[in-house]
Amino acid sequence: MTRTCTGITRSGQKCPNTAIRGDFCFAHAPDLAAARKQGNRAGGHGKRTERRMLKRMPQDLQDTLSTLYRVLAAVECGEMEPARASAIAAVSRAIVGVYDAGLVESKLTELEAKIRERAA
Repeated sequence: MTRTCTGITRSGQKCPNTAIRGDFCFAHAPDLAAARKQGNRAGGHGKRTERRMLKRMPQDLQDTLSTLYRVLAAVECGEMEPARASAIAAVSRAIVGVYDAGLVESKLTELEAKIRERAA
């Protein structure tokens, strides 16, 4: 038989969660406070990282990512055939590949210029 947490929620109600440590759930167990704090910190970090990534991502790739999310949703609800989604995903991979090649070429050109500067 599962036990219910004896903690009290912020709204003053009895916590409905299953007790995992003695009489408390993860959210109310006093000995898990450090783990909760670390998890909250990590969760917030992930959101900030995602926002930073999107800011740095070229608009073309942001558009490609948005398209892929729309395609996924359309396939999931049956509005698009999986074969069409696969074709869109293949084109998306090609777009990202061209972008990556351009990025590598740009970095290589930059490094070559720095080597020439040091040699001079």
